[in-house]
This record gives sequence, C-alpha cells and structure tokens, in this order.
Amino acid sequence: MKILSVLGPWVLAALLMGCSHPADPAVDATPRAAPNDLVPPSRSDDLPAWRAFTGKVILAETHDPDTHPYTFIVPVGDAAAAVEERRNMVSAIHSLLDQTAVPGNMVVVTGADPERTAEVLVAAFDNVPPRSIPQLAVLYIGSAASAEKAKPVVHVAGAELRLRVLAPVKG
Repeated sequence: MKILSVLGPWVLAALLMGCSHPADPAVDATPRAAPNDLVPPSRSDDLPAWRAFTGKVILAETHDPDTHPYTFIVPVGDAAAAVEERRNMVSAIHSLLDQTAVPGNMVVVTGADPERTAEVLVAAFDNVPPRSIPQLAVLYIGSAASAEKAKPVVHVAGAELRLRVLAPVKG
C-alpha cells in the first residue's frame, strides 16, 4: 500500500502531463549541445530551476509550445531519499512505457548526474518488449557518453533516443 501512495502521484502526474498533445515533428537524431542561453542550473538540488531549464530545452527541441512530455528530473547523491526517488522514477517510467506511451509522445529524462540519469533510463527500459513503443521519442539531456549506455535498450524497444548534451553541473 505504501508503494501506491508513493507511486500514485508520479503516475498521475505523468498521465496528466502527456495527454492530448500533437504528434512530434520530424526528428534530428544528431547529438546537439543545448544553445548558449540554455544553461543548466548551477545547483543540482534546485528542482524549480531544473524544471524551467528542461522546459526550455524541450521547446528548443520540439519547437512546439503545446508539447506536453513526460518529464523526469533524476536526483543526485546516495542519500536514502534520492535512491528511493530514482527507484520510483524507474517504476513510473516503466509503467508509462507499458501502459500509456503512444506514438507521438515524448519521455524526457535529465539530471545533474548524467551517469545516474542514464542508469534510470536503462533500468526503466529493461524488459520492455522489442519494438513495442514505435514512434516514441525519448529525450535524454545529459552527456553523450552516458547516452550511449541507454541507446541499445531504447532502440530495442522501438523508441528513438534524442540527445541534448549538457554542460557539467557544479554543486
């Protein structure tokens, strides 16, 4: 029952954020650096700043202000709360992929620690049936090296992995 109280709000938020948005425009799979005005927050724990930054990157990526992606900002650190939040994100993303994701949707994953962010993405896509989510775009905002770890599992599932390279975050 505790898992429902923890996961329930995440799943509900994910469902509400992705409802009824138009199909994504054509995609350029070339890794790109975020434009100069899209600088990641200086503090890894500043969630409002990360949300604002992620929104700007999504707009720059899609050029569509009406896009309502499923966005996950992965916490840093080894504290019990951060570990639990990452575990809940994996479950929420996996549930989203299993039950909700449809062609034209976008899942966005970012965080100050590109390695942890990629780990969440890999774990969420683990055991997703091959070619089960075609035309789903996954936007990873992080490092190119970390994105390479996620690319195989995302592609096997039939989704497209887009990459926005992020400057290292201090703090």
